[in-house]
Amino acid sequence: MSRIDSTSNPAGIITNKRALESTVIVDDNQIVVLGGLIQDQLTDNADKVPVIGDIPLLGALFRYDTRQRTKTNLMVFLKPTVVRQAAGAASITDDRYDYLIGEQNAQRPAPRFFWTDPTNPQLPPPGIMPGMMPTPAKPPAATTTPAVPQANPQPSATPPSNTQPSAVPSPSDSNAPPPSGKP
Repeated sequence: MSRIDSTSNPAGIITNKRALESTVIVDDNQIVVLGGLIQDQLTDNADKVPVIGDIPLLGALFRYDTRQRTKTNLMVFLKPTVVRQAAGAASITDDRYDYLIGEQNAQRPAPRFFWTDPTNPQLPPPGIMPGMMPTPAKPPAATTTPAVPQANPQPSATPPSNTQPSAVPSPSDSNAPPPSGKP
């Protein structure tokens, strides 16, 4: 975990980084809690009237002292899930992604007539990587099957069916023998 400590430093921002490293053995779908990163911070501030606030005893009337204590205890909750098949991983990923998009939409500020917030972050739709342009879907290639003329059509009460096998093998039949020309 890292955070910005100070932005007023002329040399640049100061960041604090806290890290936790541990090895645990956990069963599938069981929760483990990693903790122990405790931070205790004490801040003293004095707001005063210049010069008069520095006078002993009398200066206390022209000075406002504040003390703030912040205690932070970082705890990490992990719930490992063993995924044995790719379909299970895709399902879990889709569920989490839908949850994140829902939370993002819930945090979106209400629209305003006179000002819209252009800085509202938006996750890309599922399946599109950030920074990549979506590729347009290619239409499926049209396949045609030659019509086989009937030599002696006879009227019947049932409509003709198109269940006759084609004389030309389809592109998916790569192991099919070539047509012999015999009926």
